Amino acid sequence: MREPVPARRLDVPLKFTAKPVGEVYAALGVAHGVTFMIDPAVDRRTTVTADLSGKNLKEALALVSKLAGHKVLRKDGDLYQIFPAAGGEPMAEKPVHEEPLPAAEVQP
Repeated sequence: MREPVPARRLDVPLKFTAKPVGEVYAALGVAHGVTFMIDPAVDRRTTVTADLSGKNLKEALALVSKLAGHKVLRKDGDLYQIFPAAGGEPMAEKPVHEEPLPAAEVQP
């Protein structure tokens, strides 16, 4: 697997102040020549503030995903999928059910 490289398009601004995360991923896609598939559960309007100038794609994605609460999965080559980091997943096992203990008898 090849390592992410710095931005290919230096004319794309990568400094964001309270910008919707959808715009941030779009700019990263253009700057780095990759495609992002954003899960419908991700709120693209969530705002982030980050300076991604001079960062390689791996560093930029780590920062943005942490700020926005996302998981990033590299599908293959230049395709990345964005998911919410938590919430909505079914529980793997049912919660433990506790039975009440019988009342203890008090002895003098």
